[in-house]
Parts: sequence; structure tokens; C-alpha cells
Amino acid sequence: MRTLVALFPLLVLVAGCGETAPEAQSPEPPKVAFEGKPDAKMEGIWKSEKPKMEIHLLAAGEAKVISWTPTPDGEKKIEQSGRWGMKESELQFELNVDSATRIETYQAFQKDNSLELKRTRPKATYTFTRS
Repeated sequence: MRTLVALFPLLVLVAGCGETAPEAQSPEPPKVAFEGKPDAKMEGIWKSEKPKMEIHLLAAGEAKVISWTPTPDGEKKIEQSGRWGMKESELQFELNVDSATRIETYQAFQKDNSLELKRTRPKATYTFTRS
């Protein structure tokens, strides 16, 4: 019995060191290249109430995304900066988040002072008004 107890940590270590089968690993999302160019008709500050968010699209292609997230202690303001551009009917953001760069792509539907952004993964629709 004493030998079995002494070998137990070794059995756990060996059993836990096997490689994961390829089919069990989660696939990486496809890499998306940032290819957008600023478009004058999209420039400005866009605001949404649900969720509470602002998107600043500047002429030089600079972007700032500000969102407010409810917490038990009140709203927490989160700011992300980077660049933006249009590629056909897609609005692309390249944002700096926690020392990493993330590219987000949305289908953009803009008319007058209204902007609707849609994405499929994860599925979301946002409606903004130009301020």
C-alpha cells in the first residue's frame, strides 16, 4: 500500500503529460488583415445608448472606442485606441487592447446620422447616432 501511495504523484504526472489530440484542440479563429482606409462620410463621433458606447472616427484614420460597463461599484469606463478604415461595406478597427493588437470587422450600414454595425462572431448589432 505504501508503494502505491508513493507512486500516485508519478502516475498523475505521467497521465497529465500526454498531448491533446488534434481534434480536441479548439481551432484558432482565422487571421484577419487590416485593409481599411478612412472614409470622410464615416468620420465623427458616434454614440450608442444600449450598450453605452462612443466611437470616435478621426480623419487621419485614428480611432477611439469608449464603453461603459456596469459593475457593482457603478459604471466602469473602458477606452481603446487604434485605427479605423472602410473596406467596401465593412468597418474595420485595429485596436490596442492589453498590450496586444486586435482587429475587429463589422458590416456597416450608414445613412445620414445613423450607423448600424453588425458582426457574426460573436453575433452582435449596434446602433449609433452621430453627435
